[in-house]
Amino acid sequence: MEANWPAPLSKTNGTAFDRLLAPALYRQMAIVPADAASEEVWSFLSLVLLPDVALWRWPNLLRRPGYERIIGRPRNVFRRLWTRVHSLGEDLGAQLYEDEAVAILERPTLGAHPRVARAIAHGHLTTAGEAGAARTDILRITARRLRRLAVVVSLESLDDTQLAQLVERYTKEAIDQLRPVTITSTNSHRVPAQAEARSGASP
Repeated sequence: MEANWPAPLSKTNGTAFDRLLAPALYRQMAIVPADAASEEVWSFLSLVLLPDVALWRWPNLLRRPGYERIIGRPRNVFRRLWTRVHSLGEDLGAQLYEDEAVAILERPTLGAHPRVARAIAHGHLTTAGEAGAARTDILRITARRLRRLAVVVSLESLDDTQLAQLVERYTKEAIDQLRPVTITSTNSHRVPAQAEARSGASP
């Protein structure tokens, strides 16, 4: 296996494994969203059918009985990958970091509607794609603003152009918010010119 199964898993190999498995899992299971919403489906997959793979990908080091990566909840090792492909598609889903996917898919107002989720992911990758490690922070801010807006505006009622423009604007605002403000010491204590003129101070 390309992800080095069953050798100890690094973060890089874990991401590579997810990207390999997600589309194959989605196509092979061929289930509808109603079936995918059942915790029993994913519990069976991770506890009965593939427990060795599940625990290799997300080891339960603290031996928690209700470990969310293994039981059938939304963060289940396999369920999260199925949801990512279903909501975002293979290409967009593969380009997002884990925390970026979580910021979209675990927020019902954003992730429950695939068209909205894909618009957010596409706009984020297009606008913040070169931001490196800061990408996750940018998306968190963007997602927070979109959730606030969703209280009064139905995001799924917007057309594709409106969604794209909205995500682009919020993403750019998030980038500006995170951009460090540099003020030189020379200017930081200087009195504005208008005030100098009124006070009669010499330049």
